[in-house]
Formats: sequence, structure tokens, C-alpha cells
Amino acid sequence: MFEKILVCLDGSHLAEQIIPYGSEVAARFKSHLVLLQVFHVKGSVMEKEHPIQEAGGMPGHLDIPSPPATRIQAEDDAKAYLEKIAQPMRAKGLKVDSVAMASANEAVGEIIVRYAQVNGIGLIVIATHGAGGARRAVFGSVADYVLRHSGVPLMVCRCAM
Repeated sequence: MFEKILVCLDGSHLAEQIIPYGSEVAARFKSHLVLLQVFHVKGSVMEKEHPIQEAGGMPGHLDIPSPPATRIQAEDDAKAYLEKIAQPMRAKGLKVDSVAMASANEAVGEIIVRYAQVNGIGLIVIATHGAGGARRAVFGSVADYVLRHSGVPLMVCRCAM
């Protein structure tokens, strides 16, 4: 049913809670699983999107600058993270690819949507924190964007801290 499944990760333990859901669907449908992480590039300093705890206990996202690094190093770090997650799934017989993509001015949601459209993704699996005010009471900003713009079936998992 789903030839390719895209699992969107941001490097947080919160987002990693979607991995069992994505891998279970992939196993049942004999789908190809793609793990995707988008890292931010601002000038010559690499920044990754890290979850933080905002006032009132609501999780959100904030760009926290990492030490200056090359684009290559940041991409290598993201790929190493994804490969660490992919290894146990491959050991269980799943076909898994990992993709790290840089973002300078483009929103993470836009990159996810474009990747899904260009690569024939049949299902997107994404976590949400349920933060962002009344408009985003159910979905986070990235999940909300992907839901509204992808045109692809979406499995949204509301993750707990």
C-alpha cells in the first residue's frame, strides 16, 4: 500500500517516539523506510533545531547555535545520527535509507513536503508536541504545515515528554 514511508526526525527523544510506528507500518506493508532530518544553516555557523521547554511546560523549538562547523561536518553528524537509528531496523530486515538535508532560509515543513513530492513518498510519519497556541492546538507548526501542503497521507503521533 505504501511503497515509501518518510519518517521525520529532529534529533530529539520526543521525535524518536514515532520510530516504532513508522517501522511497524513499513514491516506490515513491506515498504521502503526513509529517515529524514533537516538541519539549519545560518551563515557559516551550523544550527540544529533542538526541542526546548518553553514557559508553562509547553515544548517548542528554538534554534540554538552550535559551535562553528562546516556544512560537511553538520551533515555528517546528522547522517551518523540517522544511521544509528537505521541499523537496528535493517537488522530486522527493513529497507531503510537515511537522508540529511540542509536548510538556510526554507522552513523545515517546506523541505519535508518537497522531498515527499519529488521522491514519491506514500506516507509521512511525523511527531507533534501539540504546542503553538489555539491554531496549533493539535499539531505543531511543522506537522501543521506538512498536513496542509503535502497531499500525502500523514501519520501524526502526539508525543509525550
